[in-house]
Formats: sequence, structure tokens, C-alpha cells
Amino acid sequence: MTLAESAHSVGRVTPKLFRNVLAGALAALLLAVVVVWCAYLRRPTVLDGRAAADVLGVPLIADIPGGRGGGLPTDRLVAAMSSVLAPTGKVIALTPAGPGDLAPDLVAAVSANWSDDQGIVLILDASPVPDVRGALERLPPAVSGELPRWAHEPTCMARSSGGGNGHLLYNRVAPARAARPGGLAPILADRAPVVDLVIVLTPALVDLPMTAASAMQADAVIVVATGETRIKELSRVLRDWPALSERMVGVVHDGRPGLRRSTDRGAASSRGVSSPAAVARVAPSPGASRGEAAVGSANTTVSRGAAPAGPVPRPLVDAARRTTADAEATDRYARPTGKQS
Repeated sequence: MTLAESAHSVGRVTPKLFRNVLAGALAALLLAVVVVWCAYLRRPTVLDGRAAADVLGVPLIADIPGGRGGGLPTDRLVAAMSSVLAPTGKVIALTPAGPGDLAPDLVAAVSANWSDDQGIVLILDASPVPDVRGALERLPPAVSGELPRWAHEPTCMARSSGGGNGHLLYNRVAPARAARPGGLAPILADRAPVVDLVIVLTPALVDLPMTAASAMQADAVIVVATGETRIKELSRVLRDWPALSERMVGVVHDGRPGLRRSTDRGAASSRGVSSPAAVARVAPSPGASRGEAAVGSANTTVSRGAAPAGPVPRPLVDAARRTTADAEATDRYARPTGKQS
């Protein structure tokens, strides 16, 4: 059986391809906005420089652009930091808002530029991981005879600014010492009078109360924040530490990408240094010298291992002595004796 007439398309609805695609795109955009908003609520971050400044109640003094091509605006940073530092202030603390927010190259560039204007800048590194030392080691050694006598001691690293007549002096301070109330007072009393400026590198602002003890010993505190700084952890500074918030004079927002590092690396290295396998826990006698203590540690390490008892190999003794010297040069502060030049 066949139809008497051909079928007509009366009543059929032709699909609108453009309208369907537009509706799908709008739905996908709405879903993406919801996902981003939920992620922002779950982990709020500093999306711009003024967010951290508003939370801490201090002005935003500098905003480093996020481009990778340009260099650091060092002159503008130093001018901004100098503008918020009191004329009588000599000790300034650079405090990262979160772990890894304070880049070593920023500290080295700012310190070198500041030393060209001030003269001698002393850097007291009380941060958990001494990454700034590696950045400063790339600068040329200091050859000036105007440096204080303790600048040539093993506990101090002296460097020239590289582009002018300034000099940088770097001292590593144990974080446990800096975390004690007044722990930096003997160091500042000994060395601050003979330098032109002191920069204290503190732990992250979220590591309270450890940060408060070291930062409150400075005349002014400048906070460095990035795009990964958590706002919720900064909000309790004004509430719980009013004395610390009074010393904060400004916020520097570092918008450069790829600055945050893994904080586990510093913890792993510190655990490796303090582990029993790396350093034998032997209490030397009170009259024993430093070299004898290192030899005693090497003897104990060999006797606990699989090696037979007997004379300690010379390379192992030298390695133990180098380990002791390196630990003292970076992790201890030796009080200078006698008058300072």
C-alpha cells in the first residue's frame, strides 16, 4: 500500500544548532564559575596585593608585576621601604606572609641596592631554610678594609654589592635562638652599632609565635606576600598579636609566578643534619678541643657501623671536621671578643 500524496514537513521543528551551542557554552561557563568560587572559598588566597594589606591593616608600599621578562624594580622597592622606615630606625625585619613567599633573589637585590646607599648592611638570617646565603654567594667577595673585624670570622660572610661601594655581611642565626624573647639582643648590641642597616629575615608570619619573637626585636616589619598567601591565617595576627601588628609598616606584593618552593625540602635537610645517622650524639669532655670532638664523633660512627674496630681512616676524620666547621659557620653565632674596629 502506498500513500496517495507525498509526506509534508508540516509541524516538524528544525533543530537550532547555534542556539544549542550557545546554551551549552553558557551552562559550561556557569559551571566553571561555580567551581572556581568553591575552590576560592575552600582555600582563599591573595588575588591581589591589597588583600593582604587590608587584612593586616597596613599600606601596600610596592607591587612587583607578574611578568617573567622584566627584572626586579630594585630602586622602587628600596625607595618604598625607606619611606616607611623611621629616620632613627636601623633594624628592619623582612617577614614572608607564608612559607616560601620571600624569594632569595629579592633579598639579595634589595640588600645590595640598599648597601650602595647606606654603606654596610648586615643580614641576620633566622629563617627556617637559609636559601638567601646561596643567592648572596654569587656576589663578589668584599675586599674593603673598612669592614669590622668580625666580618672576617668564619661565622660571617662578607660580600660586595657588585655595582657600587656597598658591602653585605651575612650571619646565620639559629631559628631556636631567634624565637626566644630577646634572643637577637646580644647580636644586635654587638654588631648593629658598627653597621649602617640591619635586615632580619624571620620565619613566615603564619608561624606564630615563633615569628613574633624575632620580628618584634626590629624597629619596623615589612611583610612580603604572593599570590599563594592564605588570608585566613593572616587575619589572626591583628587579633592575637597586637604588639606585632603595631610594628608592621607595609606590605610588598610579589606577583612573579613560580616563586613558591616545597617547604618539605628544608625540613628534610634539617632532619638529615640532626639525625643520629648524620651526627653521632657523643658528649665530649669539657676540656676536649673542637677537633677532638669531631674525631670522637667519627670514632663512634665507625664503631657503630659494620666496620671493624681500629684506627679511624683519615678521610672520615677530615669529613667529620669539615661537617663541624660548616655547622658552626652557618648555624651558630660566635660573640666577637675584644674591641670591634
